[in-house]
Amino acid sequence: MATKPSSTPRWANSGGAVVEPTSGKKDVGWVVGEKPPAQYLNWIHKLSYEWFEYLSDGIFAGKFGLGSTISPSAISGTTNDWNPTSLSTAAVIRVDLSADATLTGISGGDVNRVLVLVNVDPTFNLFLRHDDGASSTAANRFTLPDSADMLLRPGKAAILLYDSTSSRWRYIGGNAVSKRTCMFAGHDFEALTETLDFDRIIAGSLTSNSASATSFNTGLSLPVGTLVTDITGKIKTSGGGGTRQLKLVSSDWDNETGSDTTTLASASTTTTSTLITLTIASTMPQALSSVTKRYSISWQGVVQSDVLLSARVEYYPA
Repeated sequence: MATKPSSTPRWANSGGAVVEPTSGKKDVGWVVGEKPPAQYLNWIHKLSYEWFEYLSDGIFAGKFGLGSTISPSAISGTTNDWNPTSLSTAAVIRVDLSADATLTGISGGDVNRVLVLVNVDPTFNLFLRHDDGASSTAANRFTLPDSADMLLRPGKAAILLYDSTSSRWRYIGGNAVSKRTCMFAGHDFEALTETLDFDRIIAGSLTSNSASATSFNTGLSLPVGTLVTDITGKIKTSGGGGTRQLKLVSSDWDNETGSDTTTLASASTTTTSTLITLTIASTMPQALSSVTKRYSISWQGVVQSDVLLSARVEYYPA
């Protein structure tokens, strides 16, 4: 590869006789025997110099690249209006994390500015929050595909473009994944006849078993690699006392007895209401990562007349 010149062809940039040729002259150019006026030649060379300067000051500086890279201090938790040192000149941000982190917005948006985020942490997840109308300053927020939050797992990247018309950062590429929601219909324990809509990812099976005459569990299988962030279920009851539970559980995939089941996260209530909403929020998110386990969402009622009306799972796919 040829060596890059150390300077650009500066010409007539500090005054001098510079005259732009007429449109007609530009059409025909020089003719044989013509002595080009110095003012015209100065205009051509000056314009060429200005273009060289423009290109050498941008992404074509040296070998093709995206400009400068910064490696800010590690972040965690929720960060609003992120403005790390040297952001104004950065094209690539190596994002280090000390725990799972959420960005609600990034400062420094400008017309068609492109910014690449790379999660360089080997363990923790980086979440981008879709415009929630509150956290970051409006002009620093993200407009994300399907109006859904996004996840950058360790080693993954996101390419952002600043849309100055809507004053938002837009995700235009990379290997981040969008949060999804799966809804499934409930059923009576004694009538497993419903057609279930598993949305786009829940490639599992609905199962049930009777633990005793007065309690039972049903489960919806979830694929390995899913990152579950929220589970909500609505249960219609007879109103009697007792504990109703909604759980995220794991068990050995080849164990048919269920004796090895481990509860990863759960929510419970002893209310006597006839309509109960249970939401699993603590110990979330949960990464379903073991290939030797099967994962499911289950619920436990008090009597067989308890009915799981519906459940909603929010998750990031593998």
